[in-house]
Amino acid sequence: MSKTLHISATITIVCLLVMRVVPYYEGLAFDKFWSIPMGVLPVGLIAFFTFIVSAISCLIAVVKKQKSLNHLIVMGLLPILVVAIYKFPFPSYIDGMHKTVQDALPLDEIVKLSIEAREINPKWTNYEEHDKLIEKLRTKYPNALNLSHTPPRIGVSDNHVSVFYGSALVKHWGYLFTESDSFPIEHIPEGMYKQVYKGVWVYHDIW
Repeated sequence: MSKTLHISATITIVCLLVMRVVPYYEGLAFDKFWSIPMGVLPVGLIAFFTFIVSAISCLIAVVKKQKSLNHLIVMGLLPILVVAIYKFPFPSYIDGMHKTVQDALPLDEIVKLSIEAREINPKWTNYEEHDKLIEKLRTKYPNALNLSHTPPRIGVSDNHVSVFYGSALVKHWGYLFTESDSFPIEHIPEGMYKQVYKGVWVYHDIW
């Protein structure tokens, strides 16, 4: 049972680390790596519950003096490591998007796209027509509309123009340009958006 304790603790920590690190790389790619969390999460949960069962068994054995007190160290360290990993400020999805836009997307291209988008005023809810428009504009704005292999949507509102991905089911993420000095989407909470340039923000929606 002590071997199971150590193995399950190790797997739990590794899975938690993967879950904390992956969002940054998803942000870099302006995408979602669904297969990774969907695979890692159940493995981590099974390992964690296995650890709990093993810990209870080992604790009983320690009380009965059938096991060394050293097992208590492993039992005590895992909760501490879990909390430490959870609290540690790993780079987030927003940080990944921020780096990609900063490294790969010039401000002048964003501004030009924003101006043309206002002139066109595309209706992104008409998916077929919108996809044709994006395909056409991608050659004109090779950086702004090619941050992900998935075609983006362009949304135009009174105070900003956004280039975004996702859906209502999986949330939206992307970047926007605004002439306002502050982030223009009120319902998105602090921490879910970050300024790249003056007027340019990356964001991850909550709806």
